[in-house]
Amino acid sequence: VGWGMFGENITFEGPQDDFFYIGDVLKVGSAVVQITQPRHPCVKIGVKMGDPKFPMAYLKAGRLGFHTKVLEEGFVEEGDVIELIDRVTDDPYPMKEFTRVIFLEPNDVKGIERMIAAPALVPEWKMRAERLWRKQTGKNGWQDYRSLRVTKRQQESVDVVSLDIEDLDGQELPAFDAGQFVTLRFDVSDQADDRLTR
Repeated sequence: VGWGMFGENITFEGPQDDFFYIGDVLKVGSAVVQITQPRHPCVKIGVKMGDPKFPMAYLKAGRLGFHTKVLEEGFVEEGDVIELIDRVTDDPYPMKEFTRVIFLEPNDVKGIERMIAAPALVPEWKMRAERLWRKQTGKNGWQDYRSLRVTKRQQESVDVVSLDIEDLDGQELPAFDAGQFVTLRFDVSDQADDRLTR
């Protein structure tokens, strides 16, 4: 397999993935970057390699590489040293643990909880981990319609109205996920209390 076969932007000789942690800050040439998550294969790499099972084999190999965000722009050239300059000291979260919990053992509730608590975890993955936790713990919302009470109505604009809602019995409602949509059914009869069901 030649360099760049997996679409990597930078390849280097040095530590394996188990050396790195989410949130590690690296100096690469004159640039400074921070590790945000491991790389994860998709179906396209299976097509490229001519083997639909290749993505899973790639995951299990534990040599994925990682994505970074740029903290300080700079120049990177062949032969530049990659230097670890900062690491979370309060329970650093290993990259390999991230991959294990999300892709290989997603039923590990304790592992998911540790992932959610990782201070360097980016918001997108914290949301995904919380969604996985709710699924595995049976706290993933409800089926069919549920009666709720409107506690506040606010006119945001000519066409937009905001409603605050609560459970009739005071039970906690599931957390909102970005991109989520809700199906509503309104009771518009002349009852004393307004009802909203989902």
